[in-house]
Amino acid sequence: MSNYIPDGNKNDRIATKCERSLIGAIKHNDSESRIVVLAQRLKEAKIRACIAKRQDEARDKWEESTIDEVIERYRKHRPQ
Repeated sequence: MSNYIPDGNKNDRIATKCERSLIGAIKHNDSESRIVVLAQRLKEAKIRACIAKRQDEARDKWEESTIDEVIERYRKHRPQ
């Protein structure tokens, strides 16, 4: 059981990794198709993390978000 991490922390770490990948892709002006793929992975990871923590409102927010909304949310926070 060495891989077991309680309270959904593993899902949080995966979501954080996806988040960093998306921010890096936006920062480095990667292709739009790559950014879309990374945003989809981030959305799925955030949903899994919310399910693990039983955060229904946050899960609903992520499920209702479109990929374009996710990308825009992270583009707004990009340092200039």
